Amino acid sequence: MKYLLTIVFCFLCMMHLSFSQQEKQTVIILGIDGLNVYRFEEAETPNFDFLKQNGSWTFEAQANEPLYSSPNWKSIITGSSPDVHKVLKNGFDKDVYLNDPGCESELEKLPTIFTMLKRKDANAKIGVFEHWGAFHKLIDKNNIDKYAKWRFGPKPSLNRAIKFYKNNDPDLVFIHLDHCDRAGHLYGHESAKYLTKVEKADELLGKLIKSIQAKDNFENTTLIVVADHGGKGKDHGHGTVEGMTVPLLVIGPAIKKNYEMKAGIKIQNVAIIAMKVLGVERHKCWTALGVDEIY
Repeated sequence: MKYLLTIVFCFLCMMHLSFSQQEKQTVIILGIDGLNVYRFEEAETPNFDFLKQNGSWTFEAQANEPLYSSPNWKSIITGSSPDVHKVLKNGFDKDVYLNDPGCESELEKLPTIFTMLKRKDANAKIGVFEHWGAFHKLIDKNNIDKYAKWRFGPKPSLNRAIKFYKNNDPDLVFIHLDHCDRAGHLYGHESAKYLTKVEKADELLGKLIKSIQAKDNFENTTLIVVADHGGKGKDHGHGTVEGMTVPLLVIGPAIKKNYEMKAGIKIQNVAIIAMKVLGVERHKCWTALGVDEIY
């Protein structure tokens, strides 16, 4: 009888494990435009510290040249370098976003993480909440279920994203905040005002962390935090360590805790990490590699 009960117990445990593995996963990407790493030595950032202690991280991830926002955000959401996705300039000009994906299997732009997820599951729920007027030119909004435009400040943008996350059980949420980049251009990356914006980013990150803890305590949610570039003086710091080096932090149910990633991480690795969590195969023309060390 004891033997039979043991078998039944083991069977139930296996069933529970199988069910847990099949539970829906959510990925949230928090992109903080122009967040450099060298001011962290002076800033009070308890929420970034929380991610470091409970996830995998590096403060040595590398952005791409040309060191503009459009090429690097495109790299983050396409898992590719600018020479592949073909966004080589910045801003609103139409010729920045010509259909030239550098991939013979695609007639138009190189597919983003949003497009790849919708191709796998047309019912997947995706939200994008951006804080920069040119960001929408990087994506196909037909693949986005909830899109909030740049006219809202960082806190309202984050609040809208959190509301979407709480109420819609989404698959993928992308949040873009621009306040650090603006402060860098206005006051300089070495200024006291820029430092306050880094601490504001940490405050907003803390609010997002609390919302995830309240919903599932990171049992089914993976959070990725990344920047598109750093900065030096009042510019992006083209060709400098200060400009090219950015933070990348990941926390989630399958992610190692208190683990510092090795060298060689690029910001386009974000797309591969997100797709792995969501069970989506990478596009064959994406050039970024996986980051197996964090699992």
